[in-house]
Amino acid sequence: MLPGKLTDCESTNIAENELFLVEGDSAGGSAKMARDKETQAILPLRGKVQNSWEIEANRLFANAEIHDIAVALGIDPHGPTDAPELAGLRYGKVVIMSDADVDGAHIQTLLLTLFYRHFPALIRRGHVYIAQPPLYRVDVPAQGKKRPAKRLYALDEGELTAIRDRVAKEGVAPDKIEVGRFKGLGEMNPEQLRETAMAPATRRVLPVAERLARRDAEALQPADGQRRGRRPPRLDGEQGPPGGSGSMNIDHDTPDLFDALPGEPPTPPPATPPAGDDGDSLPLDRYAELAYLSYAMSVVRGRALPQVEDGLKPVQRRILYAMNEMR
Repeated sequence: MLPGKLTDCESTNIAENELFLVEGDSAGGSAKMARDKETQAILPLRGKVQNSWEIEANRLFANAEIHDIAVALGIDPHGPTDAPELAGLRYGKVVIMSDADVDGAHIQTLLLTLFYRHFPALIRRGHVYIAQPPLYRVDVPAQGKKRPAKRLYALDEGELTAIRDRVAKEGVAPDKIEVGRFKGLGEMNPEQLRETAMAPATRRVLPVAERLARRDAEALQPADGQRRGRRPPRLDGEQGPPGGSGSMNIDHDTPDLFDALPGEPPTPPPATPPAGDDGDSLPLDRYAELAYLSYAMSVVRGRALPQVEDGLKPVQRRILYAMNEMR
């Protein structure tokens, strides 16, 4: 029996069918109104999916959210060396659609961990995708009869700056442009959500690919914070220095954790294919690395480091007390 909160599509053609895993009931409601009922199914997720890295396959279904995802997909959990039967797969594309913020990045990482650990065949065969909803909406006023008003979307600050520069060259005064920031998918109306994340002709959706030199069972372990035993090898497949002190292979252009503290936390690598193009493959290891780093540093900046304006939460008082005792 299919999950009760699954809003299924009408088509049975796997090549066309898409399952959207949507963050929250609010966004799920907008997605249901924005979808193409023929080919697009919606499964809203309540909060963050349980970290499934160390959960055995026979215990996965104890978690309701993971159970619903597996049942909706129509396939059983399997390992990297298994040859699973995908004849029961009900959707050709599984699209992770979460907010364009650090918590959304964390949800993406948890879902990627679930697929990588327990449904690896979906990634290997190109069934897993990540939606790229915009962070900003830019309303540009009309300029005479030949240039009607238009609405543009920016994925991040970089795109917003580029849009501002472009419309300025078109003769639009900066103070005439209205910029709105989406707090989440639930804040978008169905038309905006359809245009930016769901309609194949205009959306930004990236396929996830595995680019590891060899599939290592510990490759994503740092992303879920449950290290046990020796540290994992680098994500590019190389082992760390002798003695088991390997490290994640973060590129040189990745912001240093504490260097970035005063400003905004790092965001997942900007991948902006043309509208309507599902784009090149998105490397799983690189995306999971930066998506989780974005969330982790946000926690350090906003939830662990003391903030005077917060009046000091109990956990922050304990941090200060411990630091004082260590002097």
